[in-house]
Amino acid sequence: MRENREEYVIKIDNLPCGFCKIRNDDILTIVSANDFFYQSYGYAPQEAESAGFTAISDIIHPADWPKAKEKIDRCKNECLDYIDIEVKTLHRSGSVLWNLIKCTSDPEEDNCLNCIILDISKRMEAIEALKMGEKEKVLLLGHAKRFAFRFYPITRTAVLSEDTALELGLPVKVENLPESIADTYPAKESREEFITFYDRMLEGRPKGTAILHFRNKTEDYTWYECSFSMVYNREGLPLHAIVSFEDISEQREKEIAYEKWSQFNQSQQENAVAYYECDITKNILESVRTDFNNILPEAVMETYDKTLEYVVENLIVPEDRQGYVELFCRSEMIRQFHNGKREMKMECQRYAKDGTVYWVMASLQMLPDPYSDHIKAFILITDIDKEKRKALELHERSRRDPLTGVLNRRAIIDQVTEVLDKSQPNSRHIFIMVDI
Repeated sequence: MRENREEYVIKIDNLPCGFCKIRNDDILTIVSANDFFYQSYGYAPQEAESAGFTAISDIIHPADWPKAKEKIDRCKNECLDYIDIEVKTLHRSGSVLWNLIKCTSDPEEDNCLNCIILDISKRMEAIEALKMGEKEKVLLLGHAKRFAFRFYPITRTAVLSEDTALELGLPVKVENLPESIADTYPAKESREEFITFYDRMLEGRPKGTAILHFRNKTEDYTWYECSFSMVYNREGLPLHAIVSFEDISEQREKEIAYEKWSQFNQSQQENAVAYYECDITKNILESVRTDFNNILPEAVMETYDKTLEYVVENLIVPEDRQGYVELFCRSEMIRQFHNGKREMKMECQRYAKDGTVYWVMASLQMLPDPYSDHIKAFILITDIDKEKRKALELHERSRRDPLTGVLNRRAIIDQVTEVLDKSQPNSRHIFIMVDI
């Protein structure tokens, strides 16, 4: 029996792979193992126990331990002949290995398993490389129709294709990013965001975007939409980022114009009688701000057309309604917009809540929505009653004799001319001059 045992030990020691017999307990205690098994994980057989390596749980990666234990328990509970387990294991040095563990029940001891351990690290690395390639293809497809390059966080180096380098006016290899070009390449207003964009990659974040203003091949500053997608190795550590960018100068200029006008309107609204923001392409009243005297019923704010109809019928004096409709009619605004006329205004009289009439300035500004083809209209109504009445009074004074209060010669000629111009052909008029 002893000879058989010695032959058995010699045989398993000569196997070109790791072999061990383990007890199916909570930690999978090692009962026996060959030299190859211990050496695979950086141990000499004589020192393994004193070094604390006494169970399979000591070498299986913590993330894979539940899976491995569950499979071994199933082997026992379901009386399986054998099982295969692919797991990550830990070498004594701390490096990670991939092992295929083939287990079968020990015929002599019910609660034990005989296991062969094969190193499959190279095979898994090849599979992982293929997966990485597929992942990168998917990421590159997501960055299609944009210039792209790779950024390596560990070395802080960007590797550019010739086309990308030409577009940016940079060499094909840029080192020590972002510091090496942060002071000269991005425009001043984008410098901080430029550094932050690269810091996110250096931190290993999976994705990120930024709108940056930096130089191109012609030395002009151009607005670019930049984004990155990080590629990781099987341990979850960042390998490199695929960085892409697209010229969005035209879009960004629209956004800046829109933002400036919005800020200007915000500054004007404090003293406004009413302020309306509308999408006239879709007939939507997006925002309304009015003073107490001009609050609109909620039902009329469903569409811009309903709002205009209510304002004309209830707030504008009859003699000014036609002009108001001609200016703010949606179809007319769209026509004027496409003819290049974006700003219009008119003076008109408006009813206050108590029924009195006052003068207002109605100003219209139209802009293209920076994110769609829709036309946005901003309508600002401001109170000009004091200024207007003073101007009318001065105008009236200029038309009358200061002593008698009667119209002067120029005013009479204007009035007579106006009557004649508005008269029908063959109509008759009487002019009477009385010396009192």
